[in-house]
Amino acid sequence: MGRPRHHERAPDDASGNARSPRQGHLEARLRRALQTILARGLNDPRIRGLVSVTELDLSPDQASAIVRVSVLPAPYGPLAVAGLRHAAPRIAGELGRMVRSRRLPTLRFELDDRLKKEAALDALLASDREESP
Repeated sequence: MGRPRHHERAPDDASGNARSPRQGHLEARLRRALQTILARGLNDPRIRGLVSVTELDLSPDQASAIVRVSVLPAPYGPLAVAGLRHAAPRIAGELGRMVRSRRLPTLRFELDDRLKKEAALDALLASDREESP
């Protein structure tokens, strides 16, 4: 399929909205910058463990973004997300210095536990294979 040309629309996102190439590019830049900010660390004791940005969904009007994060070890997840939500304005300020854009979205952090669920399913399937003759 290849990369969409400037006059073509990018494939629909998970919500069924057509994404423009510009929006996809901005999402990627925001995601990389957020990962850099999180890798540097935030001075909040609630944000512990390995925090990774797994997905960033930018609204069509680019006014808001849902940032899904994975936290390892898993027990730190809910508290880390609470810390990220509290630090969102400060994170947005750093993001504004790193990413040039006319308008930066409001960030909403959510815990992404899909990796945890996939690992549990993999473990279940592996144990099922071991028990089968």
